[in-house]
Amino acid sequence: MQTILRRTAGVLAGAAVLTAPAPATAETPYAQASALISPYGYLENGENVVRTWRVDEGEYCVALDHSVNLEETQAIHATVVGEYRTARVLSVHLGAPRCEDWRGGGDVIGVQSRDVFNHGRDTAFYLTVS
Repeated sequence: MQTILRRTAGVLAGAAVLTAPAPATAETPYAQASALISPYGYLENGENVVRTWRVDEGEYCVALDHSVNLEETQAIHATVVGEYRTARVLSVHLGAPRCEDWRGGGDVIGVQSRDVFNHGRDTAFYLTVS
């Protein structure tokens, strides 16, 4: 009986190691806004985000809903999603000049993705505004 229990425990432990983690979502309960954005600038999932678009390689714009108050924002954070041949560095800009053609009202955040050689690179990312 102990042999069967040991084998069962070993199989279950192995299955736990091989199980892939659940994919993360853009749901963040304490954030004013959050979004999962594809490398092509499409909004995959989000909350209080009106529109997203890609301006150029590695340059994105994220238009926020009027309910988001950037004056009381504590942090705006962008995180790379996925694996790439070269490392990516993301920077976030309020009042990004390339996003100024947005006429839908509300605030727009610019996100820039660069590789280690300082070239613009398309990158999927999460954006949270807390």
